[in-house]
Amino acid sequence: MRTKKYLTFCIGSKRINRASLRNAVTIPEFFIVFLILAIIAAISAPKFSEAKNGSDLKRLVKGLETVRQQIELYKVQHEGLLPGQKFKGQEITEEEFVNGLTESDGVYGPYLKKMPRNPFNGLRSVRIGSVTIGSAAGAGWFLNCYTGDFRADDLEFHRAY
Repeated sequence: MRTKKYLTFCIGSKRINRASLRNAVTIPEFFIVFLILAIIAAISAPKFSEAKNGSDLKRLVKGLETVRQQIELYKVQHEGLLPGQKFKGQEITEEEFVNGLTESDGVYGPYLKKMPRNPFNGLRSVRIGSVTIGSAAGAGWFLNCYTGDFRADDLEFHRAY
């Protein structure tokens, strides 16, 4: 009578025979599991993206609140003038505005350590003017120097904030 011989493999110092490989995972089974995991990843990826946008929006609103509060405090302490203005209605530059908020005038301030970043475009710069916001000017923030309106300068959607 013949005995069955099994093909043996050597992995490290452990010998494995063909009979014990019957419990191993086959290639089709492996691909089915991989396909299921890929589908789960495709479904869950947009949820993570939405969560990131939600946190960015919260940081945008927090940055706007902080700067607006400091502008109001500056106006109270400087007889209604915006940071950087010497007289009411004066046009100011970005540098004058930012310096008015971030540097002390000897009596008051500084109101901010530095301008916060706009989380949607990563910029701290301030575009000063009287035209509509959200232009392609490439600034993080927009200040209307006539009305004192301070807003995000990135997307049409953020005009509401």
